[in-house]
Amino acid sequence: IGGHHIQSLRWLTKILYQVKLELSKAINEIFMRFQIKATGFDLTPALHQLIEEKFSGFSKYVGRWDAEGAVILRIEIAKTTQHHHKGNVFYAEANLDLPKKVLRVEETNEDMRIAIENLKDRLKNELLKTKERAADH
Repeated sequence: IGGHHIQSLRWLTKILYQVKLELSKAINEIFMRFQIKATGFDLTPALHQLIEEKFSGFSKYVGRWDAEGAVILRIEIAKTTQHHHKGNVFYAEANLDLPKKVLRVEETNEDMRIAIENLKDRLKNELLKTKERAADH
């Protein structure tokens, strides 16, 4: 493959990635709105995509509350240094705004991906408990 074809493939790959991101954002806006914030470091497209992929399944759990786009999932990932640890510690926080209720979970870990995964699991557990309580009433 010649240099021109490789450049064309790179260009096409970039365009397809941007289209995928835009479609992902549009779908999330239809089902559940996301706000993702990074503190202490840059939010890369890969990290943004990882977070969206981890939390995109939540739209199936919030349908009963999200009839009018009322549900917002706010996620913050921060790089911190804690004086009793060597190196970086990552802090992950999720706030799921439901009508008349906010579910909030936090997680810290030296590995950002583990912090995000644990955050997802804890938020899912809280959301399922909330759904059960609402079904009981």
